[in-house]
Amino acid sequence: MSKRKNNNIQDPTKDRIVTVRFSYEEYDELSSLAKESGKSVSVVIRYACLNKKLYYRLTDKEAEALCSLTDARGDLVNIQNALRSTSEDVKLKLFNSFKFMQRWIDAINQIVDQWDNIIERLAQ
Repeated sequence: MSKRKNNNIQDPTKDRIVTVRFSYEEYDELSSLAKESGKSVSVVIRYACLNKKLYYRLTDKEAEALCSLTDARGDLVNIQNALRSTSEDVKLKLFNSFKFMQRWIDAINQIVDQWDNIIERLAQ
């Protein structure tokens, strides 16, 4: 039995074989789909037959963007934590306006929450 990469759940042994015939064009399309998703042709066929969603791997550019956004989120969380531990008087000195300060803090909280939702959806 092989283990999945990200957890300790073991895949059941795949010991049943089903023969499927494709035209050259269909097989080329299937091979292309498998390559784009980073999966084998067998896995793509299994997902299609079992009506499972096939997720594609990130391109290098997408992975770089994800890392950049993750870094930005970390910076925002650090700012958020620093502001939480700062007294109201100091916050007012930094922002010069209570309204502006409150809008700014709310905006950071909203961005961090949205990013957490994105990370949660990507993990599914």
